[in-house]
Formats: sequence, C-alpha cells, structure tokens
Amino acid sequence: MRLRRTLKPILLVAAAPSAFNSFGKIGTICHLHTYTKMTNIDDALLSFNTMLHINPLPSIVEFNKLLSALVRMKHFQAVLSLCKRLELAGLPFNAYTINIVMNCFCHLHRVDFGFAMLGKIFKLGFRLDVIMFNPLLNGLCLQGKIAQAVELFDDIEAKGYQLDVYAYSSVANSLCKIGKSSAAISLLQRMREKGCQPNVVTYNTIIDGLCREGFITTAKNLVLEMKRENILADVVTYSSLIRCLFNLGQCKEALALHNEMFDWKIKPDVVIFNVLVDGLCKEGMVLEARDIVETMTQREIEPNVVTYNSLIDGLCLQGKIAQAVELFDDIEAKGYQLDVYAYSSVANSLCKIGKSSAAISLLQRMREKGCQPNVVTYNTIIDGLCREGFITTAKNLVLEMKRENILADVVTYSSLIRCLFNLGQCKEALALHNEMFDWKIKPDVVIFNVLVDGLCKEGMVLEARDIVETMTQREIEPNVVTYNSLIGGYCQQNQLSEARKVFDIMVSKGCTPNIVTYNILIKLYCKNKTMDDPDYDKDRKKGGGGLITPAKHICNMTLFTLFADLYPSADAILGQTSNSTAGNGVDFVPKKRKTDGQSIIDGVAKEGPTTGEQKKKKTDHEETLVPNGGKRNHKAGKNAAENADVGEKKAMKKRKNSMRIFVLDYMALVRHIVHWTIAKAGR
Repeated sequence: MRLRRTLKPILLVAAAPSAFNSFGKIGTICHLHTYTKMTNIDDALLSFNTMLHINPLPSIVEFNKLLSALVRMKHFQAVLSLCKRLELAGLPFNAYTINIVMNCFCHLHRVDFGFAMLGKIFKLGFRLDVIMFNPLLNGLCLQGKIAQAVELFDDIEAKGYQLDVYAYSSVANSLCKIGKSSAAISLLQRMREKGCQPNVVTYNTIIDGLCREGFITTAKNLVLEMKRENILADVVTYSSLIRCLFNLGQCKEALALHNEMFDWKIKPDVVIFNVLVDGLCKEGMVLEARDIVETMTQREIEPNVVTYNSLIDGLCLQGKIAQAVELFDDIEAKGYQLDVYAYSSVANSLCKIGKSSAAISLLQRMREKGCQPNVVTYNTIIDGLCREGFITTAKNLVLEMKRENILADVVTYSSLIRCLFNLGQCKEALALHNEMFDWKIKPDVVIFNVLVDGLCKEGMVLEARDIVETMTQREIEPNVVTYNSLIGGYCQQNQLSEARKVFDIMVSKGCTPNIVTYNILIKLYCKNKTMDDPDYDKDRKKGGGGLITPAKHICNMTLFTLFADLYPSADAILGQTSNSTAGNGVDFVPKKRKTDGQSIIDGVAKEGPTTGEQKKKKTDHEETLVPNGGKRNHKAGKNAAENADVGEKKAMKKRKNSMRIFVLDYMALVRHIVHWTIAKAGR
C-alpha cells in the first residue's frame, strides 16, 4: 500500500532513507504534524527529508506548504536552500513556488534576485499574476527604496494590473515610515477610486503614521471614516492614538480614549496597557501608572518586562531612586527577568545622584542574572565615574568592555576626555583622543567640542583653534558650542580683538550666536570698560532692526559699560553679591526692589546717598569741630549747599537718563533674543 500523495498529515519516521520506498517499509513513527501548526525548524527539516525520499515524490503543492511554514518562521535562507535541493531532485516549480523564492530574496534584501525570478516565470510559461509583484514592492520598501517602490507601483497599474490591498498597505506603510503620511492618505483615496477596499491594517498603518507626526486630528477623522465604512477599530488603532495624545501632553484625552474602548467592546491587551503606563510615567504620574498595573492583574493580563521598565524609568525620572531600586528588587523576586534597559535606567539614576559605586555593583548583579550589559550601560556608568573624578575605575571599565567584545564609542571617549581635562591631565586627554583613531572610532562634533573647551580652559587657545581647523578639514562643521568655547578661551586671556574675530567668523559662516555667546562678550567688554569698540560707530550708522545682530550686541555692551562707570553696581545686577564702588573699597549690596510700581530706574538712583547729602553731612561735621564753639558764615554755607544741590541734580538727571537708556536697550536685546528663539523654533 503506497502513501497517498496528499500527505495530510505527514508521518515523520526515524528510519534510514532507503526505507522510504513504500508505506509498509516505514519504521517507527516518531511525530505527527500538520504544516499549519509547525513552529520548529528541526521538525520542518525532518519532514522535508522524509518527503524527499518518498518514491514517487509528493507533488510540489505539498512542498510549497512546508516551505510556506518555514517562511512564516522567517527562515528565509533555509527555504532557498531547500528549493535548491528540490531543483536538483528534478521536481519542477510552479508559480507559487517561484513566488515563495521571490519573497525570501526580498526579505534578505536581494530584490535584484527577486526581479530575476520574473524572467524565470516567463521562461516556464506561467501567467504573470498581480500577487507576484507584492514581494518586490515589499522588498523595495524594506530596503528603504520608497521612490523605486512607488515608481514600480505606478508602472504596474499603468499596465492594467489591479493591485490588491496588501500592495497598497505595503506602500502606505513605507510612506508613513519616512514621514509622508499625507502621501499615504492620497494613496488611500486612490485605492478607493481603483475599487480596492482598504482594511483595518491599511487604516492602522496610516493612522500610526499620522500619530507619529503629531497629526492627531487627522488621525481621529480617519477613525470616524473607518466607522462609516463599518471597519471596526482595534487595539492597534487605539494604541497609536493614545500614544500620540500622551506625546502631545494631552493626558486626560488619552485616558478618555482608553475608556472609549470599552464602549466599543474592544478588549485592551498588554500592549495598550503598556502605552498607558509609559505615558503616565513620562507625565510624572507614577501612582496612576501603578493603578493601571493593578487593573491589568485584575483583568488577568500579566504585566511584562516592558511594563516594569516604564515604572522603573518613571520613578527614576522623578528622582525617587530608592523606590526604583525597591521595585527593581521586588520584580526580580517575583521571577521576572529584567532586560538591559531596566538595568541601564537604574544605573543612570544612581550615577546622577553620585552613587557610581552602587551602579558598578548593579553591573555585577546584572551579569549574575544572565543579562548582558551593552555599550549604553557601560557608557552610563563610565560617565558617572568620570563626573565623580574616578578616572582609573572608568578606564578599567573600558578595558572590561574590550574583553567582552563591546566596542567603545565616541560617548565613552568624550566622558573620559572631559574628566581628564577637569583633572588637569591635558596630555593624557589628547593621547586618549589619538587612541580613538587606533580603534577606528570616528570623532564627532561633540568630542571635538570637549577638546576645544578643555584646551581653552587650560589656556591653550592656539591648540584649540587648531582643533577647530581640524574639524573643518574632516568636514565636521563647528557649532555654536565650539565657537562659544573658543570665544571664552580668548576672553579668559583678555584678548578682546581675537574674541571679536572668532565672533565675526561665526556669524559669517551662518552660525547664529546664542545667549551664552553674548553673555561671554558682554562680561569681557564690561571687564575692560571698552567704550571705543572700532565697529560700534560703523554698526550704529547701519541702523535697522533685526533679531539678534552684532550691532545690537555692541550697542548693549557699550551702554552696559557706560552704566558700570556711572553707577558702580553693574556686577551686582549680573548676579554678584558684592562689588567695590569706584575703587573706594565699599561693598555694594543692592536693595530689594519695591513692589508698589516704583520704576527700576528710581530704585537704583536712590540706593546710596547723594553727593550733596555727603557734602552737607561733612559740613555739619566740620561745624561741630570749629574752636570755641564758633560757627561758619551761614549765608556762605547755604550758597555752597545750594550749588552742590544744583550740581547733584544735574548729575542725578544724567545718571537717570543713562540708566533709563541702558534698561530700555537691555530689555530690547532680551526681546530680540526671545523673538529670535521663537522664530527659530517655528522654522
């Protein structure tokens, strides 16, 4: 009795290949499987070998079912190897087999081989079906070749083929991934016009894309459209919407949408609960997030490691490190295997509060639990050690990384180099920078900024400038942080002209100065009391407004210096607690500003005694010292006092006018900075 060619189910046997000539020669039966339930590659390979040694061979249809099961298990390379064995066995392929091969090639990012299989379809005389284009479209999308996928899509439609919902959904998904959800909506409209009805997957794909771009209103409108089309939204739909609302800070709306799910009888799963827990934790509502976890257990939905990661991260963000560690211990005691993200989050929080030694102990505990630390974990602890000045321990961790075959990156080296500069070990810092090239680590703008800042603080401004030139040679554009460090270095050495040159280069290269840039230069100008900046008159003649411009910057610094000369409290206004007034050694402490509407100008003007008051006090004091109790001429004293008062009034008026000009112009600068910041954010 021969084995039927349908082979449903297949009998898997443990016998020599020569035993499979007939059903009567089959040895001991080991397993009984169907293709749809097959989840183990070993079982699938054993089934294939069994089928391949049956005489006569089963039909290609049965092999296609087995190959499809392997595709579902994502063993694409194994499928291609088995197809090669089928060809060698002389079993002819059908169109479905070729489609399986094309799908595997495209998932392995070899779309070119997938296109080559189209030629085989024509060679074997099969009719080209629209379903054969789906793997090619999907493969181009997986490789990020969206433009080519859309072009192929248009060509297929132009040749009269009616693409199915899978093809449309695949292209829509790719468009959303590159931030073109508006184009995906246009594709949805085109889909309807072609008579292809979108399904819940199509809608979910576009809704998720819209939510990732923050277009929550458009996404909600699509949900309403789904309801009109009698397409039921599911947990995937609501998870995208709720995540978007949390990202936009609309916590109440997110929770209301979660409650709406129950009205539509949509049962939430662990994914949507995780979205809720994560969103609440990021909003600082950890207690509410814990209530959600309790709700999960009441609904017999088991929290997973993602749930607990969010809780731990939320506690760490709030600075509740002790509670985070306690929760961490409780989770491990319950038998959960926490992942590297949870360990890294707790280690980061420990390092932030200066407990890097505890973070190292956590690293050891992590290994004992069988969780392999990654480069982020090491970088977190190394940065914590460096901030506390434990450079030797940090270097030992880098050596440990190398032993574990975990490659250090620019983040690792930037922490080490910054620490060495802070410890005054300039040569070691530069040597460590050179070591990066030995390990073929390409430095970025951050590590160059660390070098420039460290060298400038050490007074090595020329070397820092060489580093900036090296950046341009390596096609790494210096940013505002780079220039601020360089300007600060020149200011530290009191080289005003050089600092101004760097500022001019910065502006000429299109790098917009920020508030730090202006603060550095303002302090330098005030320190030098520079009233005759060579560019002041030239900038002043240009006039005009603008946002933050060098002309406005120079004007404000000059006025600030003028004010510092007229009234000796400029440093106090900048936030210092004391200042020597006009070189007389008297400490100045500004009075608390009144709240009854008195202007800042009058408040400053009335801080100290006037010159007239000082002279009058001196005159009265001298009168008490006249021998024999005699007094000076009353009229002469009165005239002198009146003259002093007139002079003092003029000086006071001048001081008030100067102060008023300074305050108004300084406030104008602040307004310009705010307007520039808003305009920059808008762009």
